[in-house]
Amino acid sequence: SKQLLTGLCRGQDLPAGPPLPLRVPADEVVPLLDAGSPDDILLAWIVSHFSVRDRAVFADPQSFGFSSVVLLLDGLDEAIGEATRMLTWLAQWSAVVGRSVVVTTRPSALDVAEVRSWFDSHNYRCMTLLPFDTS
Repeated sequence: SKQLLTGLCRGQDLPAGPPLPLRVPADEVVPLLDAGSPDDILLAWIVSHFSVRDRAVFADPQSFGFSSVVLLLDGLDEAIGEATRMLTWLAQWSAVVGRSVVVTTRPSALDVAEVRSWFDSHNYRCMTLLPFDTS
């Protein structure tokens, strides 16, 4: 990440390659929110779900041919009691160049004023998925 940021500051483009997608259930991150830095929190989740060797891929995706990381934080509504802490972590983690975030939640989470305010103040675009059944 440090090399990537240094390169971008010098006017270089993002490395070529596909983004590294990562789906993380929000309720599984909650117990890890005190694990340290934003990267430490995500890496703790990764190590608990993948092999320790896979940690290197997520710690430095550019070295493995990925241009960026796209984190899908799935089910914010299932961690609504810790939503403010979760979103604070998410903002800190995604502040690094080359990281993008998609958050999924049921509409009920957006009824919580602090959650709606956070999304608005961080310029997230809210979209509603239509049902698969078109009849």
